[in-house]
Amino acid sequence: MNVGSWYWRICSVMVLLMGLNGCAPKSEPEPVVPPAPEVVVEVPPTGPEPVVTSTPEVEPVAPPPLTPEERLRLGAEVWNAWRTDAGGAPLALRALEFAGLSLGAVDFSQMTLADCNFEGAELSGADFRGATLTNCRFDGARLDGARFEGARGEGLVFVGADLSQSHVGFAAIADVDLSNATVHQIEGWESIASVSGLNIYRVVKAPAAFKAWALENGAVKRAPHAGGGAG
Repeated sequence: MNVGSWYWRICSVMVLLMGLNGCAPKSEPEPVVPPAPEVVVEVPPTGPEPVVTSTPEVEPVAPPPLTPEERLRLGAEVWNAWRTDAGGAPLALRALEFAGLSLGAVDFSQMTLADCNFEGAELSGADFRGATLTNCRFDGARLDGARFEGARGEGLVFVGADLSQSHVGFAAIADVDLSNATVHQIEGWESIASVSGLNIYRVVKAPAAFKAWALENGAVKRAPHAGGGAG
């Protein structure tokens, strides 16, 4: 067999193999599956249990007690109830300002009032029984129906005050100015032990015989100085 014959045989075999390879079914490529995401679980570090401390309860702080002056400014009802609870213990009010207050039937019995100002105050029915009153002003105040039995007064000013129907049975008074005060139907004046320096200048609606009795027992009739006092 010559070389050319071998050459053609080899070519035929190669053509046959190539044809067979082209007819073989092609396999589908496998799908690519992406990797699942990594799940990271954070584990809190272990340690000692937290200590829970309870907050101690804070005791409420009680407000400071009211002073007598503060209680009085709350009105007669509050003041009188407080005095009743305290058993009516003697008290002293000194150099305090109560001008123009509405106090009504306030209880000042058995008290000491010194250098206090009640000018223009409303004190109808106020109780001053057994009190000691020194250098207090009641100019223009309403004192109708007030009670002064057994009280002692010195240096008091009642210029223009209304003392109608009050019981003025003081144990003793000295240097008290009643000028221009209304003394209609006052009671107990006959029992006053001393009226030295009582100024009855132009008292209004005085009871019969009151002026004559007062002048016989040391009272005077003197116009008040500017500012209200009798001097």
